[in-house]
Amino acid sequence: MPLRDADGRLVKWYGTATDIEQQKVAIQSRESVLAVVSHDLRSPLATIVMAARLLLRIAPADERIRLAHTYAVKTLRATDMMERLIRDLLDLASVESGQLAISPRAVDANALLREARDAMEPHAQTCGVRLVVEEDAACEAVDGDPQRVLQVFSNLVGNALKFTPKGGTVRLQTRAAEGCVEFSVSDSGPGIPPQQLPLIFERFWRGRTDSTHGVGLGLSISKGIVSAHGGVITVESLPGQGATFRFTLPRARPVNGQT
Repeated sequence: MPLRDADGRLVKWYGTATDIEQQKVAIQSRESVLAVVSHDLRSPLATIVMAARLLLRIAPADERIRLAHTYAVKTLRATDMMERLIRDLLDLASVESGQLAISPRAVDANALLREARDAMEPHAQTCGVRLVVEEDAACEAVDGDPQRVLQVFSNLVGNALKFTPKGGTVRLQTRAAEGCVEFSVSDSGPGIPPQQLPLIFERFWRGRTDSTHGVGLGLSISKGIVSAHGGVITVESLPGQGATFRFTLPRARPVNGQT
């Protein structure tokens, strides 16, 4: 920028420069890692999955084959975990780069709630936890990507099931609000310590006092998905009284005078 004297004559120029070499190297490194994760790691993983599924087709004619069947099931479970981790890592990278892909459209808010319940019901039954849905009839359609919204529900409900004791309840609700619909997932677990609440949406944060559940990407990704829709996500919790996660989605824009 030019610097001038009292008479407006140019005296000198002032400029500043910032060395962004390290930033560029970091970006290139991240892109290389993503290339490995998205292609080079998925290729051998697909081979493992195919081999395990072929083993499962073999009839258990003797003890050796039954043992192979058992190991094939364990292999598929492990590869499912790896596949989910790969998807989470790619989603996290997309969120942090501002390039998360969403395809929003008008979708019934309460229908989304029921679909989330149906998808998580088998897991809830395995955990011995009751899933309860409470719909607000005043809710209108929201502007959202159904698959991404269900991904948020999967993360929130899955997280709630981890910390809800057997015989407990996880509640899914909708509520009509000004210009949006609020969704919530509440559990009857032990709650979240107050000192952890500010950190809960940070990447690699693993909640409460248990460090054995996942790598801590689900809530961070959920926040990125909700933000990409123009919504907000929050959490409330009191020790011993469970936790409630709430997120909003904008109402669908009216088309020809209708929502």
